[in-house]
Amino acid sequence: MNSGQISTIVRYHLDQHGLGLLQQALASLAGQEYPDCQTVVVVQNGSQQTVDAVMQILAALYPEADRTEDERGQIALGPHKLVRVTVPPGEDARAALLNHGLEQADGRYVAFLDYDDIIYPEAYRLLIDTLEKTTDAIAVGGANYALMRRAEDGFETYRTIPFLPYRKGLPDLCHKNFIPIHTYVIDRSRVNPRLLRFDESFSRAEDYIFLLGLAGEHTFNFTHLMAPVAEYRMRDDCSNTHPHPWLEQAGSDKADEWNSQIGRIHAMKSAMYARVNVQELSDLLNEISFLRTLQRSSRLVDYSLKALRLAYRAYQQISRSIAAIFR
Repeated sequence: MNSGQISTIVRYHLDQHGLGLLQQALASLAGQEYPDCQTVVVVQNGSQQTVDAVMQILAALYPEADRTEDERGQIALGPHKLVRVTVPPGEDARAALLNHGLEQADGRYVAFLDYDDIIYPEAYRLLIDTLEKTTDAIAVGGANYALMRRAEDGFETYRTIPFLPYRKGLPDLCHKNFIPIHTYVIDRSRVNPRLLRFDESFSRAEDYIFLLGLAGEHTFNFTHLMAPVAEYRMRDDCSNTHPHPWLEQAGSDKADEWNSQIGRIHAMKSAMYARVNVQELSDLLNEISFLRTLQRSSRLVDYSLKALRLAYRAYQQISRSIAAIFR
């Protein structure tokens, strides 16, 4: 394990038509301010043409790196690697791709990136600096939503908006996932190796199950949760999003699969515990108290509006009665 290096696993399951987005993702990694970065690209069922195209992208980003290939066909360009994974046609191997990437990662720190998202230049410098200054095992940053639409040469971003999570701690994570897969860095030297594996039986929310496992034994640092370190790109054809809130567009098969995964997640959460520090617990209790106060205030406002409506109706009746007297 390279003590100062961060390894980023990039999964890619398309053939030629996704290379434009992959190039942008890999370029965002090449532009990191953190000096010691390794990229591990994991390609699902890639043709030789696709593998060559990916290597050309890496060679253009790292022109001084030497290409090597071992007896197993493992291709490397300096510290960067390309892993080809063969799976049966039609099988969703998104979790398996991440596991293959973790097996090839050399860095003490690990991160993940999908081929159609990007990381901002300061991301790994900021998050690794946080880990070095604390005893936490995972550092979490924020994100921006990038809304994309089809263009002549693929997709273009037409709007970027901040992703502002209303949740902010491990108790919230146990309720619902609010951490995109490419917005955190893990210090592997502080994590139980058993937990550094994705559940391959999940074809949806595999990243959430992974985080829940980590939350059961390790601490997260949310200092930079409101500082965007990555871009979470959403295409308007719903080809890279979960069914909700685009359920009707996404199709019933995708929705049924997602609902099945949700049931398994709820069953897992009902039997798990998470490590929560005192400050997080205090914040949670304060939020509960505030919400209860807000609820009571809302009821008072509701009662006041009802009283005003009754008073106005009484005023109208009196006005009509007075008018009738003086006719």
